[in-house]
Amino acid sequence: MGKTIKSRLVLMEVFILVFIVGIFSLFYFFFADSYYIYKKSELMEKAFEQIHSLKFPDYFENMDLNENFFIKYEEENFKFLIADEEFQALYYTQSDINPNRDKRRAFEWMKERKNSFEPEGKVKAEIRDGRGEVKKLSLSGIIESKGRNYYIYISEMTYIAEKSVTYAKNLTIIAMVFAVLTGSLIFYFAADKITKPIIEIDKVANAVAAKDFTVKVEGNMRYAELERLAESVNSMASQIQEYIQELEKYNRSLVKENEYKTELELMRKQFVNNVSHELKTPLAIISGQVEMLSYVTEENKKEYYYNSIIEEVNEMSEMLNSMLTIFSMEHGMEEMELAPLNLSRVICKLIERYEIMFQQKGIKCERIVEENCFVMANEKYITQAITNFVMNAYKHTQKGRRIKIGVHSNNKNVYVFVYNDGETIPEEEKDKIWNSFYRGTEEKKKGIQYSGTGLGLYIVKNIIKFHYGECGIHNKENGVEFYFILEQLVDK
Repeated sequence: MGKTIKSRLVLMEVFILVFIVGIFSLFYFFFADSYYIYKKSELMEKAFEQIHSLKFPDYFENMDLNENFFIKYEEENFKFLIADEEFQALYYTQSDINPNRDKRRAFEWMKERKNSFEPEGKVKAEIRDGRGEVKKLSLSGIIESKGRNYYIYISEMTYIAEKSVTYAKNLTIIAMVFAVLTGSLIFYFAADKITKPIIEIDKVANAVAAKDFTVKVEGNMRYAELERLAESVNSMASQIQEYIQELEKYNRSLVKENEYKTELELMRKQFVNNVSHELKTPLAIISGQVEMLSYVTEENKKEYYYNSIIEEVNEMSEMLNSMLTIFSMEHGMEEMELAPLNLSRVICKLIERYEIMFQQKGIKCERIVEENCFVMANEKYITQAITNFVMNAYKHTQKGRRIKIGVHSNNKNVYVFVYNDGETIPEEEKDKIWNSFYRGTEEKKKGIQYSGTGLGLYIVKNIIKFHYGECGIHNKENGVEFYFILEQLVDK
């Protein structure tokens, strides 16, 4: 793992701090003394020039009445010795130790160095040790006034100031170390505040990579750039979540479709086998009855065999029609178009269509229809499925009994049902009745002649599967309810 932004920021900021403090310290160490000497020399020459403007010797004779010109320079640690041609004192910066003795010795010293005084009054630096350090600055000059020469000596003991500079240098070293340490701590916490939002964004990005879209970047990012980055990461996470959900939904539909096609192929093979088996029985019956007709001479027996043959032919015709419906349905559904469909309207139309048929058989039909139950479906095939439910109920309902047809929704799914009074379905047969050519074992045991082909509920099951719904059966107290469920269409 590479270096973190936080460590890079801290190192960079500490480096800058050390560089700036180091440059300042080096400049101070190497140039402080020279700068001090330069400024003091400049001030000393300025003082000498201003002394030229004084009126000799009148100014010094009346100093008590005049403002003391020398005080501001003496505050700069300058000392003045001013004498006339006879080296009589005109002005002297007094010493705090022994003023009278020092004054006398000072002017004697001036007299001894008379030849070193120059009219220009240049500053000289005196070096007192082998290290080249300046210990004293002095200016020896001559001013001529009213035909007389006056000797001016200005000096400063710089070693006193140099001690202060040495202390300042030592203090600078301590201050530099303290500044670097303190600055490093400040930079560390500042970098922590800067990088903390970046770490939060990194956590969210890792969570998104792990498909955890519940984590979002929250809180104040402190900086506009990080705010925009956080918004972009949150937006990216939401979009990726939507794309993945759509992709997973599409994959599930593909898996379901592939499973259905596999199942459909197996059902087709089974269907062909069942058709072959189912056609053998009526063909055998017809073959036998045709053969019997050649031996029968009585008219009433001939009519019986004729009617039996016609009945078997009709049953075969109904079976073949159902088979054609199944084949056209299976091929057509693969390319069928779905559209918004109002199941409430479809059921009401079907009830009106079969109302006379119910009345002729003496069956009471009740409708329980919730308005505007919409689904995405193919109207042709859904109508076929409901019709098969209705006809199945009609065949199993006796005169004077009741059929209920209805639809309702629960804001998620639409539930369509057809109920009829009559015998309930045994639990072991609830799954079998959806198979092709199944007619029920209980009816066979009771010797009930069943006129259907056993394909009606099989067709319903396939239609509902193509619509990705589910169908089933509920045994009620006095009858049976067949139903199917489809996903409700909310935005119509």
